[in-house]
Amino acid sequence: MRDLLETILSLPNGARFYRVDLHNHTPADPHFHCLDFNTNNEEECRALAREYVRFAHETQRLDIIGITDHNETGWLGYIQEAAEALYPGKLIVLPGVELGANEGKRQVHLLALFNPGTRPSDIDHFISSLGLLPHGRFHPGAKPSPRLTPLSLRDLTQRIATTEDGLPGLPIAAHATRKNGLLHELEGEGRVIAYEDPHLVALEIPARRQDLSNFVQRLVNGEEAHYSYKSIACLNSSDGRGLGQVHEKGRLSVGEKATRIKLSTFSIDALRHAFIDYDSRIRLEGEKAATAAPRLLGLIIQDGFLAGDPDGATPLQIHFNPNLNTIIGGRGAGKSSLLEALRFVFDLPARSDDTQTQTSQVVAATLPPGAKVTAFYELADGTRYAVSRRAGQAPRVADVETGELVAVEPRHLLPGRVPLEVYGQKEVYEIAINPTFQLNLIDSYIADELREVAQEETAVLRALDSNAHTILRLEDELAEAEQALLALPALKLELERLERDTAGQQLAEKKRFEQERHALEALHTAVDERLNWLNTAVPDFANPSPHAFPQQSALLTQLDTHIQRVWQQLHTDFRAIWAQGTAERDAWQARYDANETAYQHLLDKHGQALSIERYFDQQQKYQQLQQLAESQQQRRTQLAQVRQARQTLLARLRTLRQETIFALRQQKAAALTQALQGNVRLTLTAEGHTAVYADYLRQLFKGHRITQKVIDTIVEAHTSPMALVQAIHAERTAVLPDATPLETHYGLTPAYRERLADLPDS
Repeated sequence: MRDLLETILSLPNGARFYRVDLHNHTPADPHFHCLDFNTNNEEECRALAREYVRFAHETQRLDIIGITDHNETGWLGYIQEAAEALYPGKLIVLPGVELGANEGKRQVHLLALFNPGTRPSDIDHFISSLGLLPHGRFHPGAKPSPRLTPLSLRDLTQRIATTEDGLPGLPIAAHATRKNGLLHELEGEGRVIAYEDPHLVALEIPARRQDLSNFVQRLVNGEEAHYSYKSIACLNSSDGRGLGQVHEKGRLSVGEKATRIKLSTFSIDALRHAFIDYDSRIRLEGEKAATAAPRLLGLIIQDGFLAGDPDGATPLQIHFNPNLNTIIGGRGAGKSSLLEALRFVFDLPARSDDTQTQTSQVVAATLPPGAKVTAFYELADGTRYAVSRRAGQAPRVADVETGELVAVEPRHLLPGRVPLEVYGQKEVYEIAINPTFQLNLIDSYIADELREVAQEETAVLRALDSNAHTILRLEDELAEAEQALLALPALKLELERLERDTAGQQLAEKKRFEQERHALEALHTAVDERLNWLNTAVPDFANPSPHAFPQQSALLTQLDTHIQRVWQQLHTDFRAIWAQGTAERDAWQARYDANETAYQHLLDKHGQALSIERYFDQQQKYQQLQQLAESQQQRRTQLAQVRQARQTLLARLRTLRQETIFALRQQKAAALTQALQGNVRLTLTAEGHTAVYADYLRQLFKGHRITQKVIDTIVEAHTSPMALVQAIHAERTAVLPDATPLETHYGLTPAYRERLADLPDS
């Protein structure tokens, strides 16, 4: 069963190694050394946070840092803010928390890491959901110690990893071989259960794997039968509590120990994939890089054109070399058919409509109904899969060792990239004349130089995306507010009329009278209930023995007579007592009738829907609309600032692409031309692929009555897309319509200038 525990993932496209320390504390920890910094106010905290991220990135050379205080997130926001301000896109903050599970000799600590950008408040709510409420997370004392969660280790890892709460996390066993560590605190079956937890894919160790004890080394390498041969990723982390200085001997500074992790994206899922495929993606300090990579092992084709004999009884069997494989044959021998069989079994699409048509024709001709293709694919960690597909059916993936089907599409065997890059002969030709591919070819020679620029470009693009959402939100808020403010004048007039008629006072009196009326009706009901009881409570009694004991019977008759007399007197007294309140009730009724007359007059004037609740509701709405009107100018100012920020970002993006990246490409093109001794000349022209620009404008202007001739005129003007956008904006605000850029630079007629100015912004 060992192979079932191996990863099915491998190196993603564009991945590189990052220096990562996933376990660090902040000044929130009482053991943290703050140097000479104070933390008495917000500015002092921000200053220390800036020094924190500077030390982590510049001194310790960290690319990714995990912030994991015990049971709290108080300093996380400061660190996130400082990293984004000082090193956007260069120092990634993985927010998290260190938690203790109530297991083992004392306790077992886990790190819970979450996606970059996760808000501290969301993690704080998560901590509370574990039973650690904000004011009960620490034991009191001079240096408060963290309380444990009431959960078992397995329950805690499940809570961290679940996606049901919208906050997927990644559990890591903290300082696993030391105090409060999983392997140190747990023994016997408890340790087996905890270690085999499927959510646990990584643990912290102090040095290299080979420096571990014999047992622990065998355990983490997947060589212990009692632990189901589970292997696991090992990480070096600092558990940092200072910036170059620490309070206690044996403590480490932030970033003092780190792990190199190969990633293509910064997310919890990307980390999980890296931990599962640790042989390829994890490098502890001092370890050599592995050379293993995913590869195609072999191919079997049963029936069809490429089968081993005319009857198809002997399938075609190919064992691929791990390095270069060359297929040689004359025209019609099946070279393209073999490539299309590979594309077919992995369900990979062709790269254009024309080649897709050709691919479908080749597959139909060479793989008739019943034909089957099976490809054997090995991941970097040695896990092997059989990908099989019959003509007319969907592909299936199975684990080679167990034969069990795996619920994954073959094109997704590798995270972030397809398992195979397949190019047919026609595709090679099409790509050879594709300028984008040619640029990618040049970029492959300057990958290191482009990496930093690409990171900045990614950061700018992310900022533009966030900026666009902010603009749309502000525009929606402004539009919604303007719509709501349409009701303000009428509402103001209505309230003024009501105030002139003292409607508020009258409505309040009406409400009081109605409450009194209900109370008086309740009193009448209570009196009627008692009167009904008097009328029914005394029955007409019979004399059981009028002749047997005449004297006794006479006494009984006397008792009955007395009861009737008393009962009649009770009726008389009841009515007399209640009649004492008649004057007050009549006076109240007169006041009620007068109030009702005044109220009906008010309704006749202001409408039947008038009520005290409506009056106060209208007053509240009026106050809210007044506040909304006052905030509109603030929103407009904010929108203008955000739009200006967008222009700045777009200008930076243009500089990166047209100056920085273009200069690097141009230098490399010149160097390649020189290296090729002029046999091949590489020439780059900025924004020279005008056909793509024209196609883009054609789609953009579709439905707005902009002719192809106008599009050609715009393209031939040799101005950038940004210049066109600025010209359109200038047209909208022009004072002299005949002196705008659309007229002077593009030579467009007034009709087309007007149509361009009317284009929507999005």
